[in-house]
This record gives sequence, structure tokens and C-alpha cells, in this order.
Amino acid sequence: MIVSKNTVKNVALSLVTVAVLTACHSGKKARTAPPTPAPTPAPTPAPTPTELGIKVADGYLKGAFVYLDVNENSVHDTDEPSGTTGAGGVVTLNTTGIENPDTYPIIAIAKKASTTDEDTDALVAKDFSMSTPAGNTVVNPITTLIQTKIAEAKAAGGTLSLADAVAAVAQDLGLGDVTSEQLLGDYLDGKSGNDFKEKIHAIARSIVQLLPAEAADLAKELKDADGTLGEIAKAITDAIAAGGDPDKITVVVGDGGKVETKIPEVEDAKEFVADVRDWGTTIADGFDTPANAFADKADAAEMLIDAQVDSLMDLGNEVLMVVEDAMEEGQLEDLALADFVGAAAGGTVTVSDIVETDTAMKGKVELDLMFGTDKVKMMIEIDAGPVADSTKSNGSLMFSAMLTNADASIELSDGKFIVKGLQLADGDTEESFKDATVELNAMLKASSLKTDTGMFTGNVGAAGKWMELEDGTGGTLIPSSLSFGGSFGSGDEMFDASLMITSTGDYDVAADGDVIETEDNWVDATAVLTVDVAMENFDGASADITIERTSVDDGTIEIMLMDGDDARKVVLSGSTDDATGQIKATNADKSVMVTVKTEGVKDGDDVGQVIIGAKVVGTISLVGNVHKIKYTDGSFETLF
Repeated sequence: MIVSKNTVKNVALSLVTVAVLTACHSGKKARTAPPTPAPTPAPTPAPTPTELGIKVADGYLKGAFVYLDVNENSVHDTDEPSGTTGAGGVVTLNTTGIENPDTYPIIAIAKKASTTDEDTDALVAKDFSMSTPAGNTVVNPITTLIQTKIAEAKAAGGTLSLADAVAAVAQDLGLGDVTSEQLLGDYLDGKSGNDFKEKIHAIARSIVQLLPAEAADLAKELKDADGTLGEIAKAITDAIAAGGDPDKITVVVGDGGKVETKIPEVEDAKEFVADVRDWGTTIADGFDTPANAFADKADAAEMLIDAQVDSLMDLGNEVLMVVEDAMEEGQLEDLALADFVGAAAGGTVTVSDIVETDTAMKGKVELDLMFGTDKVKMMIEIDAGPVADSTKSNGSLMFSAMLTNADASIELSDGKFIVKGLQLADGDTEESFKDATVELNAMLKASSLKTDTGMFTGNVGAAGKWMELEDGTGGTLIPSSLSFGGSFGSGDEMFDASLMITSTGDYDVAADGDVIETEDNWVDATAVLTVDVAMENFDGASADITIERTSVDDGTIEIMLMDGDDARKVVLSGSTDDATGQIKATNADKSVMVTVKTEGVKDGDDVGQVIIGAKVVGTISLVGNVHKIKYTDGSFETLF
């Protein structure tokens, strides 16, 4: 029999099948050895960190010494990882070889010789230590309080959980319901616009004064500070509510734990008010005497000006009237030197471009004349008429002139009137005026020209009647500037002063020379008086007074008081407006302002404010005719 390979294969398979079925269905179960299980691999141990990133802050502290307190003795041992913070208060500790470094607290030491607070970009004011609980990588005054609670419990033989320590500190600070993250985290990160972080930073900044130089003393120094911590937090909360800037508020802990709030805005305001009341008032008092003396001298100066200038004005008017008479008589072209009585030989009279009709006249007259020591140079341009009645009474007469004598010179050009070089000395009786001069720059233009009455006569005075029209002729006065100054007084009462008066615009002038003022047409004059005050302890002190008219009846006044090197300035200003009259005072950079209403107020009224920037830091009330300031820190102070 020939057995094929397929047959052998099939038989073998059948035998295997039978054997398997028999084993499954026989009365005895087949026992087979269980497979040997694979061995369970040993767990991989977590890698020990070799670096620990730390951030240290009051504000961020650069140059602070930081170490991992492995043996928790609050002293740096040579085998404990350490480093020094850089910008942003950041330091990385090399923890190679330290098992579980996140189970040990961290300590930071700030030194006034080498640690910079990036809040102020200055060295810290004192040496102090801070700490943070194990596992936390932010070190600041708040984390120091939390770690101190934990250390105290451990030293007493007990334990305190991190959560309970956070809760205890929150209670000490009166913070209410806060999270561990809020107290253990970086309050400087994202602080802007975050009320809690701004507040907790202010609290932390004030707690620094309680922190000792040595970390080993933290528990001892903070042990009984719970009450003080609460007062610090409350003081800052109240100061913020009063409008204080959280970044600038400071709380000072004095003897016996007494807490005093320092709001810089209020402190600046108090200092400024003290300046106004003390040295400002002293300078103002010293200014009164020369200022009053100057006013007296100004009155005398007006008479001197009139006396010394009137003759020149009269001479100029006489010369002009000769020209007008020639116009009236139709003899302008025949005008000659002989027509000017008293004129010295050698003078010149030039008439040109004359055109005359029954209703109009045009032409030019140029004069260069000497009358003794007085000189008159004048150019007259005529443009009169035409008019229907052939009187040639309307038109314009523009002229320029230079008149000089031994005392002064007068220049008239394009209607501008200038007095220069006027010396106010008048023998011994006016010795105090020996270095004083007056310059006047003004304009006069006639609204109409009456050739049969003459044009004008001059009258110059420091008080304002600078020019006067003749014979009822109206006109317009355009004053521009008057300066008056020099050295006044003698001996210990010598002082330097100057007065400048300026104004713009056209003002109607009455026949007597007074300006006709209405609510719509008034002289908008500004006067500036400067006086140097020679005073003991105030060398170089000076005062400027600026007076400006703002309407017919109202105006403003500003007094600037300065010490010798301009280190301090007080600017006092006021208004005479009956409805809103007030006094203002500002410091040198105008960052502080005190305003006091002066009109329509009665005892008990709130009459003013103390303002720094746009922030009101004090309100002013009138109490028994005394102005009292109530500052936002709750304190009171008398202004004046």
C-alpha cells in the first residue's frame, strides 16, 4: 500500500483532534502546569530636582541672598544651596544631591548695602530677612508671616498645616475670605488694576519694618505682632478708601506699636500749606514795604513824566498846527522855515506831492527843525476829503516825528508813540529815582480830522492818561506798553523794581482823554511788578505781581514768591469776580493747589479744596473766620 504524504498528514491531525476531545470530556480533568508569570518591574524612582527657581520680593529685590534651609535652623550652612537674586528678584538654586528639596523652607536676606528694591530703584532702607513655606517658590513679607506660623507650631512640638497657616495670617490682616494662592503667590505679577494685589503689596511694604535682620529672630519678632499687623492692614485699607495711591501709602509703626499712616499726597499738601503760612508769608511781609514805596514813587513819577514830556508834546503840537494852518489857508506849497517861530537857522522844510481841489487835499510835508536844545523831525502825510460841502473837514492826517530834549526823547511813527530814555531823577528831592527810567509805547489815531480845530495835544502819565485829544475831538487810544523800573530807596531800604503795563485793542477816547469803557469795550491791561526783597535768611528773595483785567469791573492778580535759588516758589492768585471770586495758591511745579472761595461765603461753609494733580486730598471750611483743612487722612490743619 502506498501511503501518500497527504494521508499521513490527515491521520496525524485526526489523532491530535481525538486526543484533545478526550481530554476535554473524560471524567478526569487534565492538570497542566500554569505558565510562569513575567516578573513585575520595580517602580522608576522620581528624579530629584537639581534646580529650584525662586522669586524674592518686597518690590522685586535684586541682590538678596537666598538659601534652602535644609536643617531648618534659620541659619545658612555651607552645604545648603544658595544664590543671589538678579533682575526681577529671580534666583536659581542648584539642589543637586538634595533629596526632596521642595520639602524645606526657603530664606532670603536683604542687605541695605547691596540689595536694590526695584519699586524704588534704590537700596533697601534696612537689613531684613524673609522666608516661605516648603514647596513654595515665592518669598515676600506675606509668605514670611505664613512660614513663621508653621515654624512656631513646630517649635512648640505641634504641627500646623499650610492651609491653616494661610487662614491664620488672613485673619491677622483682616483680609476675610482669601485663597492660599492669593497669599502665597507673586502679588507683583499682574498687579496693575488688581485691587487685591495693589492692597496686599502696600501691606507687605509696610510689614518690612517689623522684619528682623536675622532669620533666626523672625519667630521672636513676629510672635506678638498680630495686633500690629491688623492695624497696619486697616490703616492701608482706610488710606486707599480715602483716595490714597496704594503704591505711595506708607504706614509707620512707632513706639508701643502705634501705627501712623503716611499718604504722600497729604504730606505734600501739608508741607506746601506750611510754606505758604511760614516762609511765604515772611517774604510777602518783606515785600510790602518796597511795594508800597514803589506805589508812592509811581505817583511822583507821573508828575515828573508830565513835566519833562509836556514841553516836547506842546512843541510838537505847535509845529503841527503851523502845517494845519497852511492847509486851511491853501498855502501849504509855500510853507517855509520862517513860518516856524523860534526855529533855528539850518532847519529844513520840504513840501511835495501836493494835490488840491475844492473837495480834497493830498500831499507830504517833511520837517527837520531845532528849537534851542529841542529837536523836531516830522513827516506828515495828508489825505483829506473829498466831502460834499467843500470844507475839507473829514479825512486823515498821518505823521511821524522825533522830538528830543535834555530830559527825554519822543518818537511818533505810523501813529505809534514812544517815550525813551526818560530819567526820573530830579535833584536831591527824588534821589531814589536816580537809576529809574520810563519807556512808553502807545498809539493814537484820530477817528476824524478837523482841520479847523487842530488835531490833538499830548498828555503822558504813568496812571494811564497817556494822550488827550483837543477841543472835544474824539479818537481811539491803542496803548501797547509802559515800562518803569530801576533802583529805588537808599541804604538798607534799597530795592530793585520794575513795572510793565501792556494792553491791546482799540479803545474809544473821550474829549478829556479818558477811555470810554463799556462791557464790550474795556482796556484789557496787564501790569507786572517785580521787586527784589533783601531779607535776612532769604537772600535773593523776590516777588512778582501780575494784575490782569478780565472785564470792566473784574480782574485777576497773581503773586509769585521765590527764594534766592528758586528752590521754593509759592504762587498766589486771586479773582475779583463777584460771583466766583477766589484765591489760589500753587507750589513751584504746580502739582499742589489750594483754592479758597472769597465771595458769597459764610461761617461754616465749605469754601475750598487742596488738590494734588486731579485728586482732592483736603476740603477747606470757614470756621470762626479761620480756614481749616480736613485732609483725607483724617487730620486737621489751620490754613490762615
